[in-house]
Amino acid sequence: MAMREWKRVALECMLIGLVGGMLGLAANHFNYDRLTISRDYFHRMTIVAGPPAKPGALPESTSESTAGSNSAAQAEDDSVAVAQLEALKRRLHDHGIRMIDFEEVKALFESPGYPAGAYVFIDARDDRLYREGHLPGAFLVDHYRIERYIPLVLDYCWAADKIVVYCNGGECDDSEFVALDLLREGLDAGRIFVYAEGFLDWESHGMPVELGEQYSGVFQEASQ
Repeated sequence: MAMREWKRVALECMLIGLVGGMLGLAANHFNYDRLTISRDYFHRMTIVAGPPAKPGALPESTSESTAGSNSAAQAEDDSVAVAQLEALKRRLHDHGIRMIDFEEVKALFESPGYPAGAYVFIDARDDRLYREGHLPGAFLVDHYRIERYIPLVLDYCWAADKIVVYCNGGECDDSEFVALDLLREGLDAGRIFVYAEGFLDWESHGMPVELGEQYSGVFQEASQ
């Protein structure tokens, strides 16, 4: 009896899983922002390991121990961040795409060429994060909804001299993904740049942040 009961429960679980999967696929099919099941949304998967922790003698006091631990953890975090940026730089270089830093992005943003369309900024995050704050005038291109967004920006990209793609920065990969999406659309790699430090870096410098829709005219108060 116990064996038959186990088989019955297992069969019910399988049927529930099958029905749930079919309902999920059906919901995705009729969703405007549906995902393409056969699409590879992740061009690569790279794990960058930080340096191993170095053993050391225990400090004499608890406060010194805490400070030392925090300092060591920060140093390790910084080392991992540098390694991640270098790995990203190499991957982009393999495709002919260059990274761009804050000072370069700031110069483009403040140039008369930006409002004239010579430079295009692309926010590679999702709609929610974009509405919470983005570089003024930036276009939204969500890599995971690329079919929806890419047709809206291609004409601007073809007309631009430089296209700057960014996401949050840090461990965010979306700017890299969108840069490669643009490359697959036939755009010249020499005109595509990735602002790897991203939106959080832009915001930390007290630069203007636009809220809501593109060209909404609503701006976040500058941080002091």
